[in-house]
Amino acid sequence: MIKKLLILIFLSLSSFACGVYEATTPIADVFVNIDVKKEKTTFKITWEFKEDLLCEHDKNANKKFDKNEQDEIREEYVHHLEHTNYITEIVYVKKGQRVKKNLIQKINVKNSKLTFDGMKIKYYYEFDTNFVIKKDHRIFIRFLDPSEKINVSLKEVKVDNYNDTVVIKPQDIRANIYFYDYVKKYNKLKDMILNK
Repeated sequence: MIKKLLILIFLSLSSFACGVYEATTPIADVFVNIDVKKEKTTFKITWEFKEDLLCEHDKNANKKFDKNEQDEIREEYVHHLEHTNYITEIVYVKKGQRVKKNLIQKINVKNSKLTFDGMKIKYYYEFDTNFVIKKDHRIFIRFLDPSEKINVSLKEVKVDNYNDTVVIKPQDIRANIYFYDYVKKYNKLKDMILNK
């Protein structure tokens, strides 16, 4: 009897599982690729949304996104990103200089794509900056949505076509990319503290 009761409780809770997800903010894993060129720097950013979006937008519960559901997601999330500068902040500074403000006031996306593959949603956007990466400089990048419509988890940062030292320090929603040997500097500071 207890076994039947537990199964009944489990089935009733699982039937309301999507209701729990509807109240949550969608989470996206973010992958950043920085392509260093002679005349500019190109950022290629991919967001992989978690499956909780399926519960909220799969109105007919067929475990995929139909055309009208895709349009709804596009309207709700992509348009939000376009109106909030893609919730992307980038600052490029010299070594030792403090990060004070967002360098790119307006991101001009030259290429973007929203794809649906069963339960997977990916959003890709690409844009150029007018700065050229040089040695002894640093990039600070952060993804922050003040309206909390989308939560971001920065998973990976890569730098292509740069043949000198690069140290990448990702942390949750942001990363520092050092174009100098930051680790050596950090280790020296750590040694000084330990030797006191």
